[in-house]
Amino acid sequence: DAQKQPERLGWIRLPSFYADMEHAGAKGAASTTHDVLALLNRLKQENISGLVIDLRNNGGGSLEEAVNLTSLFIKKGPVVQARDSNGNPHVSRSQKNSTQVYDGPLVVLTNRLSASASEIFAAALQDYGRGVIVGDESTFGKGTVQTLLEIGRFIPFLGSSSGDAGALKLTIQKFYRIAGGSTQLHGVTSDVKLPSLFDMPDFGESALKNPMPYDVVDAVPFDKVTDHMLFIPELKQRSAARVASDREFSYVMDDLSYVKERRAANKLSLNEKIRRTELADEKAKKDKRTAERAKHKKPEQKVYQLTLDNVDKAELQLVKNEVKKQAAPDADPDAEENEETSSKSKPVVDPVRVEALNILNDFIELSRTPTTASVVKQAPASAQP
Repeated sequence: DAQKQPERLGWIRLPSFYADMEHAGAKGAASTTHDVLALLNRLKQENISGLVIDLRNNGGGSLEEAVNLTSLFIKKGPVVQARDSNGNPHVSRSQKNSTQVYDGPLVVLTNRLSASASEIFAAALQDYGRGVIVGDESTFGKGTVQTLLEIGRFIPFLGSSSGDAGALKLTIQKFYRIAGGSTQLHGVTSDVKLPSLFDMPDFGESALKNPMPYDVVDAVPFDKVTDHMLFIPELKQRSAARVASDREFSYVMDDLSYVKERRAANKLSLNEKIRRTELADEKAKKDKRTAERAKHKKPEQKVYQLTLDNVDKAELQLVKNEVKKQAAPDADPDAEENEETSSKSKPVVDPVRVEALNILNDFIELSRTPTTASVVKQAPASAQP
């Protein structure tokens, strides 16, 4: 429909779950939840139809912030369980005075490097049925808490100060989802999986030596979201069809195959001629992709930049429709074309970001369609949920 209004979609990139421990609760103290709340309120003023929370490469941080942030998207209830070394359980819940700030369509984007607090947040929303988890097959699988125990505190004759004797790193807690399963080792499995260069077993808790095993505890009572459907099978089907025909994802799959082949061979030639040939082949492949991208430009989209610096301004800044740039990968330092190559820039294409927005668009569309005749009769045509 040519007259159809474009969807307004929100995107919040969260690099970590940060907090000012020394000044917690004080005005102006750093807080993930406080900052995301400010962004959410502004996005709601912009009448967004859906939201993506980007947790890719988010290694975690404050447990309290993960719990509080979850509270912005659910009604009151438990968020995560923890069990100490004595087996004593503890349940972290949303704050009594917290309120659900955003209840619209929600996509949580993760990858293998999303860990710890990121997994707690994503797992809680998945267990509640509050959002669709999109990304790598699973997250990192970091479901434990460690602490440093300075040996000098207990054996002072080993050093003049507590730090001289060294320290022991001890695991003191293990996290569990409110549904019972641990985030340890298995991480959080995506509802809709997308191809990614990070999605390899080398990334994650399972790749470490002697990881603690996955186990299960009793679930805690919680009220699963019933007033929203997630349409997971339909979203997976639509996404798979797009991914199968998407040029960028075909590049990702080719690169994955190449990396796996190189790792399986486990060798690198020291012959200069062979190395130059390999570098020339890689450059030719990149140049071919650049040419193919130039021939097939995607439809323009209006992108507005929202930050904590401009969240209170009357108008948001429109990002110019230019391809983002990044420095070209390092070439052979002895190659004649190196100076020219290193001075150029290559376009940054993020097919996962594009597809996450496509999935969110599908989610919004499907959320609007399941209306029955009886429901339509009960509400006027102009009524909005």
